[in-house]
Amino acid sequence: MEADKNTLLIKAVEDSDIVKLALLLQFAEDLDREMVSIALDLALDKENATVVKLMKKIKENKSHSGLSSAVTRGDHVAVAAALSEGTDPNLCMPYTFSEAWGGKHERVPVLTVAAHKGYVQVVSALLEANVNTELIGDFGCAALATAAAWGHTQVVEKLLGHRADVHGDATYGDLPIHAAACNGHLNIVKMLHAHGSPLDAVTNNGRTPLHSAAYWGRKSTAEWLLEEGVTVDTVDKYGDTPADDADRRGHKEIANWLRGLQHTTAAATASGAASVIHTASGTAGAAASGTIGSTGAAPISAGITSDIASTTTSAIAGAQFNYSSNVRNNGGDLKVVITSFKRSARC
Repeated sequence: MEADKNTLLIKAVEDSDIVKLALLLQFAEDLDREMVSIALDLALDKENATVVKLMKKIKENKSHSGLSSAVTRGDHVAVAAALSEGTDPNLCMPYTFSEAWGGKHERVPVLTVAAHKGYVQVVSALLEANVNTELIGDFGCAALATAAAWGHTQVVEKLLGHRADVHGDATYGDLPIHAAACNGHLNIVKMLHAHGSPLDAVTNNGRTPLHSAAYWGRKSTAEWLLEEGVTVDTVDKYGDTPADDADRRGHKEIANWLRGLQHTTAAATASGAASVIHTASGTAGAAASGTIGSTGAAPISAGITSDIASTTTSAIAGAQFNYSSNVRNNGGDLKVVITSFKRSARC
């Protein structure tokens, strides 16, 4: 059948048969790569603009289908070959994560697919082709957060090595560190933190990694976060603490343990030494009298507008994003941490 389609392709070009070429466009994946190149050369010789346009589209579809197919099966050699022929590494493809994650998505970056599957060599090939690590599709999750969620440590290392943004997109306003925490991938939580991800980063709903770990019953992750100094009684925008989240999910032991820790800090809370979430607004590069960098914290002395987390839209290096400001009182020094980047790069 494939040979028949290749023969039909050459004949359609020779006859300038637009209808047949349009039909063959749907079967580009089945065509032989060399025959497609021969047919395109033939079309260029005939100098028929419509035929040339269709043949270029067939060749493009062939390249795209070749890359998406190679990524899906984890064939890094075929991926490298497709990229060497000029296929866009930022290609997006239909992909199904699982029914639990919404079934089939029509536009998912091939890098995210490779990250989900844990294909380290495929990820490496795409990174070498200068793929956009922050590209997101229907799933709403960039490659780093995807690898963090599924526990693919080597993929996370590769992405971080190519400066993937630890503040990049995950689903529901989460960051990669939330994705790792909710699945109990403590080694990845530590890795992300070592690369600049705050342990008290907040989502759009004001949830911290401790909320995520508690809700999903990841006690070892919660223990480590608390050992590192995160606040046990931080509340999200609904007024829920990590203990409340653990309780809601049925993790009674963890909920009781966290509430016990809350009681031990009650006196400190009453004296005002506990953390307080506020909102600071400003543009990238400045917030009140201090400066916000792309990662980490900077002192500020004004700009606190309310006790409710909000987001501010700004731009850094030309990329649009939103950031949530998480302001905490640490011995009188107010600091703001950029906790959420929402880049505009989409499939």
